[in-house]
Order: sequence, then C-alpha cells, then structure tokens
Amino acid sequence: MLYQIHRAARALRRRTASGWNGLVFRSALARTGRNCHFADRIYIGMPHKVSLGDDVHIDTGTVIGSELADGALTIGDRVQLNADVHLDYSGGVTIGDDTLVSARAVILSHSHGLDPRSMPEGVAKVIGRNVWLGSDCIILQSVRSIGDGAVVAAGALVTKDVPAGAIVAGNPAKLVRYRDATKTAAPVADA
Repeated sequence: MLYQIHRAARALRRRTASGWNGLVFRSALARTGRNCHFADRIYIGMPHKVSLGDDVHIDTGTVIGSELADGALTIGDRVQLNADVHLDYSGGVTIGDDTLVSARAVILSHSHGLDPRSMPEGVAKVIGRNVWLGSDCIILQSVRSIGDGAVVAAGALVTKDVPAGAIVAGNPAKLVRYRDATKTAAPVADA
C-alpha cells in the first residue's frame, strides 16, 4: 500500500511542471494555466488572488505579494519572471502575454504617501503585451500603464506611464526612442 502511494505521488510530481512547488502552487492559486514552471524559493502572498496563464515561468527568489486584501494579480500566457523579481499587486496588476520581467526588477502598485505607517493606497497597473522590463528596473506606484511592446532599460526608474512601443532608460526614465522606426520620438520627455 505504501509503495502504491509513493508511486502515485511520484507520477503526480512528474505531471506538474516543477515538482512539489508546482503541486503546491497549483492547488493554492486562483488559476494556474498549463505548463507553468515554479523554481525554488518563491513566495506568493495571498495566492488565491493570483491567476496565471499558460507557460508562465517564475524563477528563483521571486517575491509576489500584496499589502491590501482586495489586490489581485493576473498574468497572461508565456510570461517570464526572472530571478529575484519583487512584484507588489496591492492595487491590482495585470501583465499581458509574452512579457519578460528581468532579474531583480521591482514593480510597486501602492503608496503610503509621506507616512510609512499609514494605510497603503492601491494603484491599479497594467503592463501590456510583449513588454520587456530590464534587470534592476523599478516601476513606481505612480505608473498606471506600460504600453504593448515597450522596453524599460536595465536600471531605469520609471515614474510615469510608458507609451506603447517606447524604449525608456535612465533615472528618472526618459523616452529614448520607439521600437518601430516609423514613429519618431518627440524631444526627450519624462517617462
């Protein structure tokens, strides 16, 4: 009998995309698509508020959490969160299909104003499809949207919305150019 239980558990572990982590997260998350991969040392706070599409990859050391009970996170298909990403979904965050969030990126969706002990205020955030957030970039709570196809350079501090197809870099991040050669960038503007 014990052998049959062990054999069934081993078969179940093989069917999940990433062993026991996959099994635990699949049972706890609001929705988990097909072929999702969960590396070791991942923290997901209030997992019942998190929905994942198909083929989502969450790498080692990623922290996903919310300071508010009504925050929710929706991640589209083929999204990759690389190592040590910090994602706060207190205000509600939606990440579109085919988006890549590079190592150590920080995404914030709430503010405490000028009093760190005050109740947080959530800010809804939409990160479009096919977006690339470079390593060590910080997306502050003041950013409500990052448009489809945008690129945020490594180490950028984004304080304002990023238009679709824009490439932003710097601290604070400024529009460098557009990915589409037919668009022209206006004089360097804050992003």
